[in-house]
Amino acid sequence: MPRNSKGTVAIEKIGNRFRLRWRWDGKQETLAIGPATKSYEILAKKVAHQIEHDIFVGTYDRTKARYGKEQPKKSILDVWDEFTAARQMAHDVKYKNVRSHLSRWERTVVEDVDSLDAKNFLDEIGGKASTRRSYLNLLIACWEWLNVEENPWKTVKLPKAESPSPDPFSQEEVDKILKQFEGSYYLNFVKGLLGTGTRPNELTPVTWGDVRWQQRHLCIDKSWDNRRHQIKTTKTGKTRTVPLSEAMVKFLQKIKPQNTIEDDLIFPAPMGGYIDTDNFRERHWKPSLLAAGVRYRSTYKNRHSVWSHAIALGMPIAEAAKYAGNSPKTMVQHYLGSVSKSQMPDLLGGEDLE
Repeated sequence: MPRNSKGTVAIEKIGNRFRLRWRWDGKQETLAIGPATKSYEILAKKVAHQIEHDIFVGTYDRTKARYGKEQPKKSILDVWDEFTAARQMAHDVKYKNVRSHLSRWERTVVEDVDSLDAKNFLDEIGGKASTRRSYLNLLIACWEWLNVEENPWKTVKLPKAESPSPDPFSQEEVDKILKQFEGSYYLNFVKGLLGTGTRPNELTPVTWGDVRWQQRHLCIDKSWDNRRHQIKTTKTGKTRTVPLSEAMVKFLQKIKPQNTIEDDLIFPAPMGGYIDTDNFRERHWKPSLLAAGVRYRSTYKNRHSVWSHAIALGMPIAEAAKYAGNSPKTMVQHYLGSVSKSQMPDLLGGEDLE
């Protein structure tokens, strides 16, 4: 049987019934249409055209629900396992935890989950609001990966999690972290986080064209969306510049490849493309902090650390907030942490009070 070209759907007559056949993601897919009659032939052509169109524009429905009801529907657990495998996160604790919670829906299919089911599911999980929100984001991403028409998880509203208090790394901890990453592919990325104070998903898409060498600034005008795998605006939707220290400029000059072009990423993933910051955090950041004997904090705390140290060295809060892409109020409430021991001023001039 000749192979149909990628994106082309073949209409086959098997016995006295019509069937569609095509290839998707390296696998052969089929869909039974119905009896080999004129009316079903018209339907087969219509469905074949819809599948070809969806493959071409990137909206292909992996469940095939959009194209017919004859295929066995996949359970939520099957879909979750495929999604996890596609992201290569089968060993990630967070993904395993979500699967454990989904096990109560072992026989439930994707199409049967509505908005109320989604809300009840997250309510029953309980625990920290931040944990439930991270699970919700993964479930939204899973349904988006399927390209189904309705995503019930998007309708779920969770209370905002309380922001954790600032907890920057001390200089001693930074030194330990950098030493631990020596010899690692990700050393440059870690230095970038600690040298710019940007959000991890803002540093990921930075290119050599974003470096303003004469002004010693880095232009931040975009971010990388891990969930949707696409470029988007910064968190505030605004472009800003971040000043570069002399050490950071020398570091960038040292790692800049020859014959690079402006669109080349400064910190690409090992196999090219954008670094998956979730994967980096789980597989590299957490183990490295543990090995270095540094109490765990998220990669986001690198950002808190940079601006806490900058302010401690005399940078005005308003100026730091501008470079960080925040308001001064946000800097004080959520970013500014103690990086040195404070001492009360001796306003009494050493007077003997006895």
